[in-house]
Amino acid sequence: MKVNADPTKEFFMTMLTRDISLTSAILDLVDNCIDAAKSNGGCRGKKINLEVNESTFKMEDTCGGMSKHVAEHYAFKFGRDIDAPMTPNAIGKFGVGMKRAFFKIGNIIEIDSLCGEDSFSIIIDAEEWKKTAGWEFYLEDNTPNLTENGVRINIENLHETVSIEFSDMVYVITLSEFIADAHHKAISEGIEINVNGQRVVCRDLEIKKSAQLGILGKEYEIKGVKVKVISGIGERILKAGGWNIFCNNRLIEGANKTKVTGWGTQGMRAYHTDLAYFRGMVEFNSEDGALLPWNTTKNGVDIDNPIYKSVLVEMVRQTKIIDKFLKDRTKEQTAFETGVIDSTPINDSIESADKVSFFDADFNETFVRETSPTIPRSDIKRISYVVTNEQLSVAKDTLTVTTAADVGRLTFEYFMENEV
Repeated sequence: MKVNADPTKEFFMTMLTRDISLTSAILDLVDNCIDAAKSNGGCRGKKINLEVNESTFKMEDTCGGMSKHVAEHYAFKFGRDIDAPMTPNAIGKFGVGMKRAFFKIGNIIEIDSLCGEDSFSIIIDAEEWKKTAGWEFYLEDNTPNLTENGVRINIENLHETVSIEFSDMVYVITLSEFIADAHHKAISEGIEINVNGQRVVCRDLEIKKSAQLGILGKEYEIKGVKVKVISGIGERILKAGGWNIFCNNRLIEGANKTKVTGWGTQGMRAYHTDLAYFRGMVEFNSEDGALLPWNTTKNGVDIDNPIYKSVLVEMVRQTKIIDKFLKDRTKEQTAFETGVIDSTPINDSIESADKVSFFDADFNETFVRETSPTIPRSDIKRISYVVTNEQLSVAKDTLTVTTAADVGRLTFEYFMENEV
């Protein structure tokens, strides 16, 4: 006797979309467009247009389209078929992103494609489809109103939460910023992405460099994955500091400041304001995307991936070197402000260095940096003692001061003058 273990569509669709944000789902669709562009002559000259409002999601690209063969045998399967043709250095890898995005956004989905001599349409009513026993979608041969090879996706009957998001201008702006960050490389290579008629502007990652201030880095390969780890100094912006991680040119971690990227582990202090200058970038690239340390939603690293574990050691090594430089900067600044030294070569090197793109920056395995003048050891010590609030109030009134620090200073001065 057999036991039926077939999944229900209701469960499958719910679980598939539960742990992915709306923005990440849309980025999956953009990923597919960029993969198609790379497979059809590159990004330059290609376009992706997104239109969102409270009733409709529409996305149309000129990135090459989808052949009927790929649609019939691979693209609409839930999970990547082991026989599916591999696109080298692709972003889409797991075979769930497009379908997950459809179900995340709404219920009535129409896909039109033009790919050379091939053209077709697929219409999915998600509510009706999940009531049926089969897992097929139905493809119709037709000639869609597309002027260039590409794909058009139109989704209506949006989920209520999606409709609310799409009607919010703040969300639309945030979506554009996420796309700009996630696909800096593709945009810089010439692909044009528009959201509600506004072009997505390339947002570069910058780092400072000069003859006196270098960039630390290392480039190597691990089991079919090319790795580049570089770090250095940027503008002092607390939010921008941290590690940026890319897999096949797709940003998956932006300005990460957590234990995931080594902060507060392995002898490394936790991220704080003194480290706001820190900038780090890791690039993982492989023809086989399954080797890369990204999760299925592509919004974070797989911390259990053995390649990432190996690279994390190098990230922490570099972080400690830059951290030592920034500690020296703080000491130099304090010594200068208190008149102990009369020059600030470390701070001057940061201020005078030029900003360059992370992606084009030259780097060395040895960190080039300035050193501070010798700072004399101070013979000044701090003392403190504990009293009750009532005692402190009496002392403040007697000494006509308002702070505990002043009470401590004046009582110690009294002791030195009258008891020593």
